[in-house]
Amino acid sequence: MQKFLNEFTLIDFLSMWLPGAICLLTWNYYFDGVAEPITRLFGDQDFALVVYFVACSYLIGMLLQEISQPIKYLIDFNGKIKKLKATPNESIQNAYDKLSLSKYGKLSLSNQAQKNKKSNSLGQNEMVRSIYLYTNYKRVAGSKQTLYHSFYSLARDSICADLFICLVHCLNLSVKAQIEYSQFIVPVLCLLLLPIIINRCIRFRCLFLESIYCDFLILYEDQKKTQ
Repeated sequence: MQKFLNEFTLIDFLSMWLPGAICLLTWNYYFDGVAEPITRLFGDQDFALVVYFVACSYLIGMLLQEISQPIKYLIDFNGKIKKLKATPNESIQNAYDKLSLSKYGKLSLSNQAQKNKKSNSLGQNEMVRSIYLYTNYKRVAGSKQTLYHSFYSLARDSICADLFICLVHCLNLSVKAQIEYSQFIVPVLCLLLLPIIINRCIRFRCLFLESIYCDFLILYEDQKKTQ
């Protein structure tokens, strides 16, 4: 628990809290009543409202992270990401083969990965996952792996938040008797922002994969020096 708290950073918090806060404020703007449960219990106390808002936003962010899981698989169909996962360079493949024969490697890699390795048909996702688990446990000083992963998570959850804003605005429009052209500005902006957010998601996913490969090679070289 102490290790988790030490490694928990502001960007880790914001990656879940910020999209959740955007969704919560959006709902309250259009339909109101979000603060009603807490005001009934504590009245209009600012401290209670802030704690309630932060907690609810974080919980919604956690929910968004689960909902956005399918986006991960869609993002991984991007050509750059597929290339990073499918064709690691020779140095990475060599380091992986060597470390998987060590005592630690046998423990860190899943049984399926070991079976695949023996049959020379190691799955892409299994290899990336094994390398991630290895580097995440060992930790390289100054690694940007966690930072890139947090920015990737923020971008992925922001895709859901963007679609949520668009959906809620459209629901609000559907109950209005008269609709003006100016009221379509919000959904148009959301649709324009969507490819920008997706592009950031892809970029940080690529940087994350590159960082775990880089960390993996550093750990491999360090281990060779100690042998």
